[in-house]
Amino acid sequence: MWDPSVKGRCWNPIIPINVGYAQGGEINHSLRGIIIADQVLAINTFHDLLLTFLPLFILKDLSIKLRVKIILVILMSMSIL
Repeated sequence: MWDPSVKGRCWNPIIPINVGYAQGGEINHSLRGIIIADQVLAINTFHDLLLTFLPLFILKDLSIKLRVKIILVILMSMSIL
């Protein structure tokens, strides 16, 4: 329950914006002329590409048949679609 006798303060408005970057949510306003939605898109794109090609580096030294390795890389890299 809210207690009006307790003194409080507000967060800096940049904090929710930075949390939005980390979460990858869509932010529909600009701050100091920088379009935030484009930055979130760039972060999401980088993250998607990282997760797409990560199996290549994980499985390259694995001691399994080449056919199985190729199938695993293809299956684990399906996020490109």
